[in-house]
Amino acid sequence: DMTATLSESQADLRRLVELASRGEEVVITVDGKPFNLHEGNIFLYFYDPHCSHCTEAAEHMATYHWKSDVKIIGLPTDDPEAVPAFLAFTKLAALTSQDTEALRKLFVFTSPPYGVALQNGRVKSVLTHFDAPEPQPSLQQVGFVE
Repeated sequence: DMTATLSESQADLRRLVELASRGEEVVITVDGKPFNLHEGNIFLYFYDPHCSHCTEAAEHMATYHWKSDVKIIGLPTDDPEAVPAFLAFTKLAALTSQDTEALRKLFVFTSPPYGVALQNGRVKSVLTHFDAPEPQPSLQQVGFVE
């Protein structure tokens, strides 16, 4: 449903614009270190480690030719203990943040997989479709994947 997707991403944009206009930068913790979402090209991937659709999508994304300046941040929506096994199995070269709940207030979605392409803190694209060939064309469009 494109209309829901559009209005969702517009709501996300408004929230981020509000944060940015107040001069606030969104800093999350990634692999134990502070990480600023306003710096560079970042792909946020929300997933449930036990969801087959999320696993398949991650396996596909692991085969993409990502541009070297893109950081992939995986955000588990459930069972954080399962993250290492998920990443090992899918071979997705993602960093991990456990700040899923906080970010779900900025990016509102019902169920994973769900992706957000950020460029210097701005939402370039919201990805809700992960059936092949997606999300490759969408990621190519924003210049994250060759």
